[in-house]
Amino acid sequence: MHCATSCIVIGISVVLIAEGEENLELFSVLDGILKPYTFNELKSRKIDFSSKILNIEELKAAMLKNLFFSVKKDCGEMIDEKI
Repeated sequence: MHCATSCIVIGISVVLIAEGEENLELFSVLDGILKPYTFNELKSRKIDFSSKILNIEELKAAMLKNLFFSVKKDCGEMIDEKI
């Protein structure tokens, strides 16, 4: 998971393959960003290996904004949490 997220951030295409349906939950942190596949899908050739670079710039900007406000709050500054 850590390797996959790092690759996504720097623009490297990623294909995630879980051991089985029961392991798909391990990749739930990437819901809406990247679809994980299973070995059965690999065996039945249902995986699209064509190169796709994900556009996550809005997500990265939102995460940086969240970090900025979290640090300000932890330093005791008043912030508008309704933003």
